[in-house]
Formats: sequence, structure tokens, C-alpha cells
Amino acid sequence: MRCLPGFKKYLIAAFGILAVGLILYRFAGASVGADELSGWIVEMYDDASGNQSEFFTISNEEEDKLVVVDGGWSENADQLREVIQEKGGTVDCWIVTHYHEDHCGAFNQVYADPQGIEINDIYATPLDRETFEDVMYSWDNPETFDQFMSQTEGDERVHYVTRGEELSVGSLHIRFFNTYDEIVTDENYGNRRDIPNNDALVFKAWTDTAAEAEAETAALSETEGSSAAGKSAAVYNSILFGSDCYSEGIWNYMEETFGEELKSKYIQAVHHGNSEMPNRFYEYMDPEVILFNANEWLMLSEDHKAKDLKAWCDERGITTYDCRDLPLRFSLS
Repeated sequence: MRCLPGFKKYLIAAFGILAVGLILYRFAGASVGADELSGWIVEMYDDASGNQSEFFTISNEEEDKLVVVDGGWSENADQLREVIQEKGGTVDCWIVTHYHEDHCGAFNQVYADPQGIEINDIYATPLDRETFEDVMYSWDNPETFDQFMSQTEGDERVHYVTRGEELSVGSLHIRFFNTYDEIVTDENYGNRRDIPNNDALVFKAWTDTAAEAEAETAALSETEGSSAAGKSAAVYNSILFGSDCYSEGIWNYMEETFGEELKSKYIQAVHHGNSEMPNRFYEYMDPEVILFNANEWLMLSEDHKAKDLKAWCDERGITTYDCRDLPLRFSLS
């Protein structure tokens, strides 16, 4: 095709602008949804160690509330303190999903030396030392587990979660679908070879806005049939944290027990996206967005499964974000 005079020059310029835009997007991070975010804001963070980790906040400036999920490796303690201080210096609810150092290490450091940070309530999985010692591998960081247990012993702010437990932080609601209990150790469901991962807290957070939508949907389903409920269940403004629980048996149990409560618009990829959990569980939960708390090396590694899960998401039109897209933030309101 013959280009009109000057057209080639404009075409090259246009492609150049597009390329710059894509680069700026990658390095500037992403906001999911409206540019002006309000209400409950979820944010995902990288780790100062450069490794995979789990560190999220869910905050609401209007209500002056802050929820922290894990916090990353011990090396991430300074960034963790900085983020908390920027958000007012008080953690209303700190969820420690399990005791591996990439989840609990920085929490231990901040708890030991808060530097002015106040923590109101801490929620954790009730794994005991005897079981941990019986099943642990070299990578299970017994020092991190022991430090958490020794320094929090007797602290009334620490609450060990039961399966199905629900709590509220202001207008944010949280329900726990997995914790350490007899299901995790049951050979019909659990996986004794990796209890320190599969005891991890799996939970969903949603807002009053979502709860109101659910009530409206329930009313609709009474008059229009169950299909109305099924269609709207996946669009609630909610996020499900899979943490590191990847046992197929445990996820089968959660699906059987909690059913459509598991469905969420946003899902944090189980075990950083690198796990043996079958993709059919993601399909059942029907998310619009899956968040990989994984660095570039893990997303691209031929020796890990994160790239396979991302490819599966791409094939189905599920939006994905990972640590290359940070800072990442979106609203649940």
C-alpha cells in the first residue's frame, strides 16, 4: 500500500506515543476502575527482599480504618511501617494468614518494635508447635513461627480463627473459609505433607454496598428464579484471599460447605499463582480479576506454574495483575 505524503511520519509518531504510554503504564502501576477511588481501597505491595511475598492493605479514609494482610519478609519491615504510618499509624485488624516468613516475617519485626504503630486486633491460624514440628520442611521457617508464638503469648489482641467465623471492621465484612482445624489434618481433605501452607487463612472481604446488592439479589431470586442470584453473585465488590492454601481436598470442602459465598470479583492467586490447585476452582469462583502477588522472575519462570495460570486467565478473558503492575489499587465500594 502506498502511503500518503507525511502519513508514514505520523504513523511512526503514533506508534511511538503508544509505546511510551504502555511503558508509563507498566512503571506507574494501575488503578482498577475509576481514577478517583473512594470508600474501601485495596492495595497490593512489592517486597523489599525482591522475592515473592504477601502484603496487602484494605483501608477507608472516611471511616479511618485499616486492615493489613500479612506484610512480607523480615526485610520488608521498614516499608511495612512506612505504609501503616502513611495510613494513620493504627492497624484496626491485622490478618496473619500463616507462619511462613514471606507472610509473617515483617509482622514479627513490627510487633517487636512498633515505633509508634498501634495494633488493635490480630487474627491468625491456630497451628500448634507440636504439629508444625512434626510436618515441617527446611523451608518452613520454624524461627518465624516460634517468634510469633513467643512474643504474642498472652496478648488478648490475638484471635485464633475458626472456620466460618465472620467479623466486621467498620462497614467492611470479613469471613474466613479456611483455618487450621480437623479438616486440614483429615486425610480425606487435607494434605499432611504441607500443613504449614494449607493451614493458611482463606477469607473474603466485602463492603456494605456489596451486602445490599446481595439482599436485593436474594429478593429478586424469590420472584425471578435462582438464575438472577447466580448472575449477580460474581459482581459483588469483594475480594477473596486464597493465601497459600492449595490442597484440592480442602478447596473441595470449601466449595461443598460455602458454595457461592466463595465467588468474588477479585481473587488473590493461591500460593502466588504457583500451586497445584486445579484451575476449575477459579472457574467456579468466576472472578473478573486475579491478582498475582508474584515478581517478574516467578511470573516468567519455566520451573513454576504462575505463567500457566496467567495463560489460562488470558484465554478466558480474566484480567490479571502482578508485581510488575505496582502500585496497584482498587475500590471495593
